[in-house]
Order: sequence, then structure tokens, then C-alpha cells
Amino acid sequence: MRDEDLTNAELAAEISRLREHLGGAGGEQPAPGSASASGGAHASRVAPHADPDPPHDRAEPRPSDWFGPGRLFEGALLINLDSRPARLARSISELERVGLAECVSRMPAFQHEHGMYGCSVSHVEAVRYARWKGWRSLLILEDDIKFSPGFVHDIALPLAALAERDWGVFQFGFLKPGGIEPVTPDLFRFRCGAGAHAIALHQRIFDFVIERYVCELDRGNWAEAGHLPFDEYVNNYPASEFEMYGSTKLLISQFPGRSDTRDEDVDYREYLEDAYAAFDPPSRPKARED
Repeated sequence: MRDEDLTNAELAAEISRLREHLGGAGGEQPAPGSASASGGAHASRVAPHADPDPPHDRAEPRPSDWFGPGRLFEGALLINLDSRPARLARSISELERVGLAECVSRMPAFQHEHGMYGCSVSHVEAVRYARWKGWRSLLILEDDIKFSPGFVHDIALPLAALAERDWGVFQFGFLKPGGIEPVTPDLFRFRCGAGAHAIALHQRIFDFVIERYVCELDRGNWAEAGHLPFDEYVNNYPASEFEMYGSTKLLISQFPGRSDTRDEDVDYREYLEDAYAAFDPPSRPKARED
């Protein structure tokens, strides 16, 4: 685990302009690429892979086989505030447990007096960074991630099905999915939902998110009703133009605890672990009517 390389002058200036334009004087603006005192760099850069598909010489692919250049997810970023080293340490432990610690880089989050605003700007920065890097796809993780007990074994089938499709969004676990349409026993389409603690975006959706959602952030008056947090936007608005998918099994949940976005203790287990346990999609996908 390491801090992403945000020292490129052009990118740093672009992100600085974004933060200044959207954040104004309302919040602290950590320098791109800065590490927290106890966070620092924890691992090396992702090792390159030459082949686009998981190797077939093993009975089951490892989760890390889906990550890296030419793979399903070319980049992965963990958003973490410099003031939250304990959450970073827990996230690293979770990533190590499933063999993904060297596939994910830390991106310092944007701190703002309105936590939800800061979180949303951080997600946009992650997408902007992925576009600048030329990644074909990006997995964004928040620092309260909790991998499911069966993650290592459950991830293969939905991702194999996803890889065969022109996807825009993929959810590893989210809240209140709606408009569900089964695709395979392991994968479904959706049209609405919430949550962005573990969400993947394809390159084909980067411009849509950056250009249109920045307009939402630019409205100002974040504390007033009517604004859409990033998670609500990315789980709802792209559905008219892009295919959005989710795994029928919960792959990544969230630890309960103090929320920086809501400034209160939260526990989403009712909407994640409990909801997915009761989720019983039809085993036979229906033919889609276009």
C-alpha cells in the first residue's frame, strides 16, 4: 500500500484548481500526494501483468488476478483522510487478508467543513486521476471497507461475467439497489441505488462523471437540501446511457463507526449484510427488451 503519485505538476495543478474552485476557503486542502504521519507508503507499485485474463493454470483465480494493466480493473484507489490513520491501518489489514494490498494505492481525501461535500470531491478527484493515468477502469474504495468472508472465492464468477460486457459501473456491494434485472446467477443489472464505498467505473463513463457531476458540486450551498452526493449520482444518473451491474453476493461491506460525511455514528449492516442475505435473485435471467 502506498500513496498514489500525485506529484506530476500538470495533474497537481488541475486538482489544486478543482479544490480551490469547489472548496473555496471552507476547508483544509492537503497537498496532492501528501502522506499522513502514520500512513506513509506501505507497499510497492502494482506489478505489471502482460495477459488480459486471469491465468488458467490454477483451479481458481486469485482476486489480484483481476487488477493491473490489461486486467479488468487497471487501477484501484483507497480514499482516506490524513486525519484517519486508524481507518487506513484497518483498510490495509483488510486488503492484506484478501491479497489485494499491493493492488491498491492510497489517495489523500479532501477535507471540508461539509463532510459529504469533501467526500464527493475526493471521488471526483479519483476519477480525474484515473482519466489522467489513462486507466481503462478504476475501483474506488473508501476507508471503512469490510471484505465479505467468502470474497476470495465469490469474486470470480461475477467478474468473469462482467468482463464479457460493455459495463460502465460495477458495485461490489451497495444500498437499496433498484430496477434489478438478472443477467447471470452471479450478476445483475440495476438502474438505481446508493453507496460508493466499493464501486468500479469503466473508462467509458469517466467523462460523464467528471463533466456532469462537477456541475452538481459547483452549485454551492452544499448544506442545503437538493444536492446529490457522489454516490447517489453515480448509482442513478448514468443508467440512461451506460450499463450498471452488481454482484448477487455481497463482496464488500462497511464497518460501523463514526462517519466523516454525516458526522455521526453509522451502521449499514441492515442495508448490506442483512439485505444481501435476504436477496434471492432469479437463477434464470430474463431476456432483455431493448
